[in-house]
Amino acid sequence: MMADERYTGQEWDADEVMRQLLEFESDARNKPVVNLGHASAYPRILSLRNLLKARLPT
Repeated sequence: MMADERYTGQEWDADEVMRQLLEFESDARNKPVVNLGHASAYPRILSLRNLLKARLPT
């Protein structure tokens, strides 16, 4: 897999990434019916729009 050159040197606000993940996890709509585990074939998906909020300006 090749790296996307448009994101070379991109930095992320780790605190904002964690905030987005915690917000996602705390939303009842995103809760699995059962404990799926890390190797689940049914992953839950964090919105790219929300994740991109954690990008630091370049």
